[in-house]
Amino acid sequence: MKFKDEILAEDEAFFMDYITDKKKREELTEKGNDLLSTYNVKTDAMDTIMERAALLWNQLEDEQKANIWKYLKVLIVLAQRV
Repeated sequence: MKFKDEILAEDEAFFMDYITDKKKREELTEKGNDLLSTYNVKTDAMDTIMERAALLWNQLEDEQKANIWKYLKVLIVLAQRV
């Protein structure tokens, strides 16, 4: 499951680093040993979604962020039951 461990740990830094270090992601992609391959993520769609979410993330209050983490965790639990 993509980003399962990071979501369960509520690793905000991981996702912000993922978004802000696009140049590094591109370098790793060229080498063929990148985070995107590890998680089997398609760069075009996933990057667009995560970049837009990152722009809004810093504008959210802590309670709103906590609710998003809870929602993502519920999705993980449901996916594991399928």
